[in-house]
Amino acid sequence: MSTIPARKLAIFGILAVANVAILIGLGIRRFGPTQPTLAEGSLPSIEVLDDTGKTRMLSGLTGKALVLQFVNPQVTPQIDAVTKLITSFGANEIQVVLITQSSQELRRVLQDLPENVIVVQHDYAELKRAFKVPDCCERRFVFDSKGKLQYRDYYYEGDLSPRINVLVNKTLPPISTAISDVLNASTTGDFASLREKTRHTASGKAVVIFFTSVSSTCPSGEIIRLVARHSNNNVDCVVMLPKDYSKADRENLTANFRLNLIVQPFDPALEDKWASLVSIYGEPRINGSVVIINRGNISVANGITEVERDLSQL
Repeated sequence: MSTIPARKLAIFGILAVANVAILIGLGIRRFGPTQPTLAEGSLPSIEVLDDTGKTRMLSGLTGKALVLQFVNPQVTPQIDAVTKLITSFGANEIQVVLITQSSQELRRVLQDLPENVIVVQHDYAELKRAFKVPDCCERRFVFDSKGKLQYRDYYYEGDLSPRINVLVNKTLPPISTAISDVLNASTTGDFASLREKTRHTASGKAVVIFFTSVSSTCPSGEIIRLVARHSNNNVDCVVMLPKDYSKADRENLTANFRLNLIVQPFDPALEDKWASLVSIYGEPRINGSVVIINRGNISVANGITEVERDLSQL
């Protein structure tokens, strides 16, 4: 029986060790550490291969706000959310990483993606595990310009624009100014009629609360109670609700709060404009805005303190 000389065995041993080192090195380069540092709130040091063949280190994608989204091309709300994101912000404002099982299908439904959007299909399952995304679902992550995690969800919010506006320091008009501009431009519908009415009544005043959602246990309920306490026979007080609140919902609201206020649906002409305000400023900052009309002039109050102050002057 032939034997392998000791010198050759040593060479084989060195080569084996070198190969193992290379494989380990590649593993670290692609997925090391095995768990991303999301627990520490930072972009993980994971290298990804995009669908153009370029490799990118996630932790190196800093300098701009970054949105990393796991996307199923067959789920319309997810595609709509991505579309809204990339059309609302320029390449100089945000970086977007889309991780999907089918980059070809994603690019079919999202054509002409801008240069700040990276599409990744390679190692999809491993990336899902690294970001602790369940097999059943897709998630998205928002990082600031320094790579610090700011937000993550399962597409609960349809539109991330309000959150990203804060991160990119987008200059926006004050909420009260934006609301006033929308209402001053409204010339038809119930709100415009009520505004005109105040020019001819004895008190010359009216109060309108605009809700996107309302609950008795939330600040929205406190605002209703606050307005109800200040209401009187000389001042019309109106609550406007989105169209998905039915007539029965409006009647229940009146009964639950024992209101002597008028509860009615949003003007159709106003609802779309109001939705645009929500997409820019976020629902928590817009919901429950109180508008006081004085002889046709509009003033806007947001939050309990402002509302109470302005109502005390009625």
